[in-house]
Amino acid sequence: MTAEYHLQAPTLRFEFDGPLPVEARVTVIEDGVSFAADAVTFDRPLTVFSLLVRPDRVRVDARYPVVSRLGEGWMIHVPSLLGQAGPHLSDVTIEPGPGWILIPGPGSEPLNGFVYVGPDRPGSSGGTKAISDPALPDWLVADSQAALDSSAAFYAAGLNIVPPGEPVLFVGALPEEDRRIYVGDVTPNGVINLQFATHMLPPERDRRFIDLVVPFVAHETFHVWQGDRYREVDGVNGRWLTEGGAEYFSLLAQSAVSPAAADRSREVLAQRLGRCLSRMDAQTGGLVNLAESEAEATRYDCGTVSQWLADLQMSGSGGLFALWRHLLTLPDGYGVEDFRSSLSEHPAQGATGQAALLDGAADIRRAVIAALSSLGVDVEIADPGPWSWANAALWPLLQSNCSGMRGIAGDNGRFTLDTGDRCGPLSGDMEAVAIAGHRFDTAGAAAFHAVEVACSSQDEVAVNLLDGETARTVSVSCDQPSPPPELAYRIVAVPD
Repeated sequence: MTAEYHLQAPTLRFEFDGPLPVEARVTVIEDGVSFAADAVTFDRPLTVFSLLVRPDRVRVDARYPVVSRLGEGWMIHVPSLLGQAGPHLSDVTIEPGPGWILIPGPGSEPLNGFVYVGPDRPGSSGGTKAISDPALPDWLVADSQAALDSSAAFYAAGLNIVPPGEPVLFVGALPEEDRRIYVGDVTPNGVINLQFATHMLPPERDRRFIDLVVPFVAHETFHVWQGDRYREVDGVNGRWLTEGGAEYFSLLAQSAVSPAAADRSREVLAQRLGRCLSRMDAQTGGLVNLAESEAEATRYDCGTVSQWLADLQMSGSGGLFALWRHLLTLPDGYGVEDFRSSLSEHPAQGATGQAALLDGAADIRRAVIAALSSLGVDVEIADPGPWSWANAALWPLLQSNCSGMRGIAGDNGRFTLDTGDRCGPLSGDMEAVAIAGHRFDTAGAAAFHAVEVACSSQDEVAVNLLDGETARTVSVSCDQPSPPPELAYRIVAVPD
């Protein structure tokens, strides 16, 4: 794609918002035009220049000029093309070719996010426009669109607020070089952009895969209502508010679909609780005081727990819908202090748990569990399950024996090692079945404890593998720590 820039006055430099990373596939066209770290520079004052932007090989956050294939057309992240001049430009023209369309259209403030330029691919239900890649199966597009429509209707009814942008769904195929299964984001013009790895999709509609996709779509849909109103003054340490809000509302939206969906949402909420508290066991300062790496790691899990506590605290005052209706209608946007101020106007039992999670306490786990109990939630410690036991058992062995990339893929109770020729006796990308004869699917705790004993004495342990249909047993050494799985919970009862 060629982007032609017409500047208001001759200049020697056009600046982007930051340094262009190695992923940026942007080149100059004219002589005398070159790239600096974060700008295009000219050897003479210019008012017109052009950039050639090639399709992304790997999808990353749109912090640089991004153009991606979407079926037979193109998906363009307009703000990244505009750079620092973006906020000051009043005349940006996107010219679709003959027979092509622009979505969102000019009346939808398309400059504020992704747009699609290409042939029309009709697809809408419930007022939602969808553009999809023909390479994707129809069932995936239909289920994604149904999840968007149902969650959008749920949020619209509960918030009683018109979102900043009318939801539009882009469903595309990830470049082959991108190794993820799916990624998604939302831009302030209402575009929900979902990208899937076609070679990793199940051959036909698969309930387990849909159970991953539906909450993913519902989460991204709530971001449409949040728009770009979050104030960045809190930085990464405040992102638990936006991500936790989207995740918790996603669980609420799914719970409203059916009793089975409500049970799945409760299981996910229990998993979030367990992971959050395990992360916070090593902390005393709370969410607002974490280092950046820990803030990134905890924002989804602990953000969801914070929203759950807030919903329970606000149960007599309209719940979380009322709180977010207030936040999203503040004239200058919202931040963490607005969230906390709103909660303080509705004092309730359990407020000490929220304070401990956000500000810190000597024992954050104890404070949060006590707060949930005081708010009518009954939780109990649960078995973490085969996946958690397998991870806890296998990772110390991989860390002890691998010299390069390593990983574990879990699918329907099977645990396949990603080891290539890099991991000594565990090489060969075989399926791990058991440790010392203890199968992960029936005796996960015993399998882990066998590894724990070997690692504590820096000894070897027998690992039972499947190489295709051939069973193998190998002795594997361990010289790494073997931490147990994160403490898991089961939600037994919640208030009516």
